[in-house]
Amino acid sequence: MTQSVFYKQAPITEALLDLRVANAHLLSIPQFRQELSSLANDYPTQKEILDFTRQTPLGLLMASADGKQVFQARQDGMTFSRLAPYGRWQIFRDEARRLWTLYRELTNPQQLLRVTVRYINRLDLPSAFVDLKEYLRTSPEISPALTQELSGYFMQLQLPQHDLKALLVLNQATVPSPSPEQASLLLDIELSRDIDLVNDEVFLWDYLEQLRLRKNQIFNGCLTEKMKELIQ
Repeated sequence: MTQSVFYKQAPITEALLDLRVANAHLLSIPQFRQELSSLANDYPTQKEILDFTRQTPLGLLMASADGKQVFQARQDGMTFSRLAPYGRWQIFRDEARRLWTLYRELTNPQQLLRVTVRYINRLDLPSAFVDLKEYLRTSPEISPALTQELSGYFMQLQLPQHDLKALLVLNQATVPSPSPEQASLLLDIELSRDIDLVNDEVFLWDYLEQLRLRKNQIFNGCLTEKMKELIQ
C-alpha cells in the first residue's frame, strides 16, 4: 500500500463526506432547528434546503461563521464539507463523525444507501502555457492531425475499485487561475459505494478510512514528480 504523503501546500479546495440513508424518521425544518440547536455556536448560519423541482423542504443547512464548514441535515441523509484551508483528515473525520452521531440519533435511519468521499483540488501551474503531461500522469491525448494548443478541457473517467466495491469518478478540467501568468487545473476525486453497505458504525468508519487511503493513492498516482515538488 502506498504510504500517505503530507503536502505543505495541499491543493484541496473542498473535502466532502456524504452519507445517504433510507427509512429514517422524517423531521420538519422546525424540528431540525430545535433538535440541532446545540450546534448553533459552531454553525450559526442556517437556511432551509429546498427541492427546487417540487419546491418542498428537504432539510437544514448549517454553516460556520467563516463559511469554511458546512453541515447539511436532510431527510435522505447528511453531508459535511470543509473548504480550504483543509488541515488534516483526522480533524475532518472527527467533526463528520460528531455530526453523523447527532443526525443518526435524531432520525434513526434503518438503511445506509450510499457512502461518498470527495476531494476537490486546484493545481496551480507555474505558467499559463504548459504541457499537461509534465504535471499530470493522465491527460487528454490530442490527435497529431489537430492543432496542439489547448485553451481548455474537461475529462471524466469512471473507474471501478473492485476490491472496495466502490466507483472512482475522476474529473479533470481547466479552471480560472489566481494569476494571468498561471494555469490552474481541477483534479476532482470522488469515491462512492452504494452496494452491500452495512448499517453499522464500526463498518462505516472503518470503510471511510479505506476510502480515504484510496483517495490518497489516487491523488499521488495522478501527479508527476514535477507537480508533487510544487506542492511540497
